[in-house]
Amino acid sequence: MKFKGRESNAWHKNIDDTAGPRKPIDPDFPWIALQNHTGCYMKKKGKSSQLQTDEHLLALIRDHSSKEVAIAACAHSISTQAIRNLLANDLKAKSDSTFAYSEYLKGIVATYHVNSGAVSEIEAQWTHHLLKHVAAGAYLCTLGQQVHDLLPFLSARMPSGLFLQTDITGLAYDLCRDFAKQLENWRNENQWTDAHASARWLSTDSTSALLQIPNSEVRELLDSYLPTWAAWAAWRPHVARMHAWKDYAILAPSCLEDLFALEGPDFASMVGSEQATLRKGLIAQAELGKSQVNFGRNPYKKLENLNGILERLTSVMDYACLAGQEYTALLVHFCVGKTVSNEALQILEGVQILGKPVFTTVVLQAFTLPKQNVSQEIKDIRQLLPALGDSHVRGLREQVKLYVVDHFSNHVRELQSAFLVELSAGNPWNDAAIELLTFTHGLHEETWLLVELDHSIQQFIISGPPLITIETLGIIRNCIGSATTAMLTPLLSQVDAYCKARLMPDCAVDSQVRELIEALIDLWQQHLDWNYRELALLIANFVKVTSQFRCKCLKDITTLTLPRVISTLEALKFPNGDLELGVFTLIKLLASEDRLESVICWRRVLLFTIENQHEALLHHALTQQTPKIWLELLGNIRVIYKGSDVIRERGYPKFLSLELHTWSQQIQIYLPTLMRLKSVLKHGPAMQMLLLGSAASKNGKLLRVLHLIKNSQPSCRERLMDNIIVLLCGANVDDIEDALSAVSKASSRGIEACLAFIHSKRLGSASFTEVLLASKLRAGDISEPDRLTLMEVSRLSKIGLDAEGNVNTASLKEVTRRLHEEYLKLITEAQRLENLRLSLEAVAPQDVSELLLRLHIEAPTFVEDTLASLPPSLGSIVERVSKDVIELHFPATKLTKLQRFAIGAGDDESFLIRLTLRHDAVPIKFCIHLSNESKDEANSKTSSTGKGHTPWEIFRGNRPPHEQYCRGRSNRGVYQLSRILWRHLRHNFESLEKTHKHVTSKLSTFGQGCVVYGIGQRRLRRATTCPSPSCQSTFLEAHIEIQLAEIWQDPSVMDLLLTMIYAAALTGKMDLLANCPTSNAPVVVGMLDNLPPIPTLAKHLKSCLNVSGKNFRLAQALVGYCNPITNSPGLADGLLWACSSYGGFLVSATGSQRIPSFGNNQFLLANAAPDLEIAFSRHMPTPNATSWILFHGTSLDRLHAIFSQGLRVQSGTALQRHAAVYGAGIYMADEPSVAWLYATASTGGWKSSNLKNLKVLLGCELAGPKPPAPVGGIYVITDATRLAVRYVFLLPSDARMPAAKDVSLPMGSVFQSLRSGTL
Repeated sequence: MKFKGRESNAWHKNIDDTAGPRKPIDPDFPWIALQNHTGCYMKKKGKSSQLQTDEHLLALIRDHSSKEVAIAACAHSISTQAIRNLLANDLKAKSDSTFAYSEYLKGIVATYHVNSGAVSEIEAQWTHHLLKHVAAGAYLCTLGQQVHDLLPFLSARMPSGLFLQTDITGLAYDLCRDFAKQLENWRNENQWTDAHASARWLSTDSTSALLQIPNSEVRELLDSYLPTWAAWAAWRPHVARMHAWKDYAILAPSCLEDLFALEGPDFASMVGSEQATLRKGLIAQAELGKSQVNFGRNPYKKLENLNGILERLTSVMDYACLAGQEYTALLVHFCVGKTVSNEALQILEGVQILGKPVFTTVVLQAFTLPKQNVSQEIKDIRQLLPALGDSHVRGLREQVKLYVVDHFSNHVRELQSAFLVELSAGNPWNDAAIELLTFTHGLHEETWLLVELDHSIQQFIISGPPLITIETLGIIRNCIGSATTAMLTPLLSQVDAYCKARLMPDCAVDSQVRELIEALIDLWQQHLDWNYRELALLIANFVKVTSQFRCKCLKDITTLTLPRVISTLEALKFPNGDLELGVFTLIKLLASEDRLESVICWRRVLLFTIENQHEALLHHALTQQTPKIWLELLGNIRVIYKGSDVIRERGYPKFLSLELHTWSQQIQIYLPTLMRLKSVLKHGPAMQMLLLGSAASKNGKLLRVLHLIKNSQPSCRERLMDNIIVLLCGANVDDIEDALSAVSKASSRGIEACLAFIHSKRLGSASFTEVLLASKLRAGDISEPDRLTLMEVSRLSKIGLDAEGNVNTASLKEVTRRLHEEYLKLITEAQRLENLRLSLEAVAPQDVSELLLRLHIEAPTFVEDTLASLPPSLGSIVERVSKDVIELHFPATKLTKLQRFAIGAGDDESFLIRLTLRHDAVPIKFCIHLSNESKDEANSKTSSTGKGHTPWEIFRGNRPPHEQYCRGRSNRGVYQLSRILWRHLRHNFESLEKTHKHVTSKLSTFGQGCVVYGIGQRRLRRATTCPSPSCQSTFLEAHIEIQLAEIWQDPSVMDLLLTMIYAAALTGKMDLLANCPTSNAPVVVGMLDNLPPIPTLAKHLKSCLNVSGKNFRLAQALVGYCNPITNSPGLADGLLWACSSYGGFLVSATGSQRIPSFGNNQFLLANAAPDLEIAFSRHMPTPNATSWILFHGTSLDRLHAIFSQGLRVQSGTALQRHAAVYGAGIYMADEPSVAWLYATASTGGWKSSNLKNLKVLLGCELAGPKPPAPVGGIYVITDATRLAVRYVFLLPSDARMPAAKDVSLPMGSVFQSLRSGTL
């Protein structure tokens, strides 16, 4: 048994290895190899009977995991009955278990392949068919094809006991039932294309006797589950049409299913034919003599032409597939649920012929509910009207004409009513009229439509005006308002009346109005030029003449030249027209016109214009025209009105007065004289009188006046006569004649005396003229004619002399007064000329100097002018250095000693500002020095000329002085004052006086502000940089003596600054040195230890400065003190940072600043950083506010942080040094000895320092109220802004502290001096 087990296991393994994943249905299945494994197995069993063989092999099959593979390996050696029993009993599975059933079928396939006697061929076919059906996704044919493939397997003559007979029969019944349901669904959904594709085999097989199937089982199956199979078999549809209907059927309404069914099988009559469809079946029923044929909801009654009806209906369905939804709606309306009539088909076919969706819409509305958008509906009807004239749509036209004509007529009436509304309201009616004509345009040829309309609309369409006429008329109406003075003119009413008559056949218009408006329209259409059109409007509106005359003018306008039109137009535009271009040009053109008819026509218009514009015309002619043109104008008027009675004796208008025309002809010979007098008299009253004439009684004297002037020669006599004729007026013609007659007899001396008299009267007062005239008359050598001439001229001039030519006393006094006034004016003018000289010199000094030199006039320099213009108060502090340089002195004595020390002024008494002036006294260069520097300079050879200075140029570049720019010692005061002065002179300079005031003001608050930008801060003793990065970077460009001033000015302070940095670095806590340029503590310690003593360093740097000058570099100068030398830039940055980082002003305490008993190393913090001082000052509103003296013990390593940030509450932080017994706060004491207990000695100092192994005691000022009674002499201050560090005392550890009472008075005095500014 053990051996047997091994053999079977080996067999199973061999079978699995050989078959692998392959199955008996696979084409490369290893049949032979598997059978060989079974043969080997049986050889090992030895000789066995068939029964034993069956038992062995059936056992192997039952035990193997893949039964069909095991059968393929063993079935060839198993008896037929044994293998059938195995298949029928052990392996059989139900069809509802897909996997097991599939394995069962595959076993039958394997059996048939190796033992054909065990499985018949029909059984094998059934198996293959069922496998296809069972395999998921493998059976891809349709249900119809599956039924088709299965029917041949059904036969009543099959023997019993066959495998799968029941299965194949059940499958056939199931497939046939599903196929019937599928066909019914497609039929209900009008998907005849899909149905045809699936049932086409029925039609194909019917020719091979499907309809005469002898197999009763097959027929029973079809009759039971597909009772309509005969209709499907007889179905011969129009395939192309059916495909065209397919997509349409999806979207079409379900009510069209009966129409789609016409191309489907004939389910109604079941009559078969070669091309049988329902449509053919209905026709066949009709041919059998039935009175009515019904299918679905559609009855067909008129059967004599049913074939034609259905053919047309089918064509309509073909078009519906391509048309839109509205055609479908039309189809539903006419062909669903009712008899399809010939009229309905005519409508549908007519719409199809028209082919436009918009027409479909109109027809649909005609038979269904109207549109909501009535306006669009009318537009659609209007488009349909011409299309309905086509004879091919006569049937459609007959069906819809009542609807179309009714809507058309109503809309025409609505448009006419809209036009009348606008017309009655006086509004522009253009749009309404054009809409009406556009709507009816082109319909006069639609005879079918005309006969259906009522008479009024019919007449309007036939005889209505052209669209262009109404468009032109509308434009004319709109232009009437712009061409005439009033909007509501008679012409406007006439245009409206004409248009109303043309658009409303029942209305009439006067024939003259019709003729006038049509003439206007003709002209408008002939001429596009607005000038012609505007003139036509003015003439048409010329109501003072008849319509016939206006029509004549309108017709004549078309013959006129453009200049003639423009002149006439301007003439009629009174008062807005151009008189020169208008009336005067029109007169000239009419006078030269050859056509008498045109002249007669237009002179009437001219007469109207002259009468209306007479005053303006006369004024223009007399004031703007020459005498020559004036006379030509009158001559042209006489030519124009020749043969008429227009020119006659009349007072108005003057232009047409016979007297004026007679006078113009009389003075024609004096035209040259008049032309000359025009230049003298201009358009004054005298000239107008000469041109217009006077009364008839005086015209003779005027002619003699002209004669006298004409005969005078061009000389003084003529000039005198011109001065006399100016006085001509209507009242003094006689006096003028007498004066001119006397002048004609006077001598040249008398004429000159008269001219002098007239000139004097014109320029001076009457009194002065009287005195002058009296002197002339009293001259002893004057002749009688000359005396007579003077008297005549004086009488014309109304000079008040007595009969003997004497002047009164009052006039003499008046003349005396006037002469005195003239003298004063001369003095004033001299002063003005002097000011003018100064102004000119400011612009062109060299040219003015040369001019004055040529005129032998001595002029001062502009510097002398500037100094002379200064107020007396500045005379002593401003002095001239050279021809263009002045110097201003500003005392520094008001600055305290501490303030002078802060700016580096030392013992200097004043600042000296040198200004180089431009020719207009505006400074263009400057330099600033201290007074001691100026004294040293006084002995130099260049002091008198100013040479050796290199002043800063104000207007070159955009930067104030940022480096050493002139000779002298660099210091903070000159640096800061130079930047202040540059900003003032560059942007705000007005005068030297204001510059002096500005500088004086800045000096009074010199230390209080940013050293770079001058931004003010209170209570500072030395200006410092502000937090702005640009400010600090600018200060780094300043001279090294300014940035490192402490090295030279106060070496002890420099030693302290470096010592406290060194001490902080020794702790390794670099956060005590905020913003230090070197963050490595050992590097900081090493660099400082390499430095020499401060005096030695100062001497070395000074030497380098003297040698290098402007090329000096601090890092290069420090190379000798660095190891390695690469540390020199870092050391340079460190020294600069040491002097500026704490932001305050620290000095060695000297003199009264020193406090007794605190040793030699005393330092005064004159002011802390600006932000600390500002915060402290908020608690000290006035310099006299109360403050208290307290002490604080600390160490050198904390000193830099205290200077930079002030005393801070460090309780609870890493920097807390002592236990906060009394709570968080800054611990202070009013006794130095108590605070000294908390001071800590430093571990040493930098190598060359003088401040080693010392403890630190801070003397502080407390603002505001003192805290409660101290505990053990200790005060806890929680608000750090109330404390200001003022003193730094460095003492050895064993130093004895003085009592508070011994130091409070001197310290309080110093604090008060700092607050008040006296220190």
